Amino acid sequence: MFGDIITYEEDDNYFVTHRIISKDGNSLITKGDRNNELDNEISSSKIIGKVIFHSLFWGNFVVKYLKYVFIGFTVFIIFINIYWYIKKTRKRDGEDERREKEKNKNEIDK
Repeated sequence: MFGDIITYEEDDNYFVTHRIISKDGNSLITKGDRNNELDNEISSSKIIGKVIFHSLFWGNFVVKYLKYVFIGFTVFIIFINIYWYIKKTRKRDGEDERREKEKNKNEIDK
């Protein structure tokens, strides 16, 4: 248990993820890896979860590349919308021209 990274509820809807530094009975003392001070004692019943796996590869992938995937997806959606708008506009213009020709033909026939 010593050295495990846990998430616990400090206050209502306020969660903290820190490393266990020491254990005294049912009380735990935690500390953030980049913090200089220890946290207040917490009860082990406040623990919500424990880190069981982490991957530097996937973390770096998300930070470095996933933003480009989201940007690419956004650009793709914009182009699809532009394409459908142009297609819809051309179809409407074609229908307007057809109606105008029919109107002119009917006027000539009269």
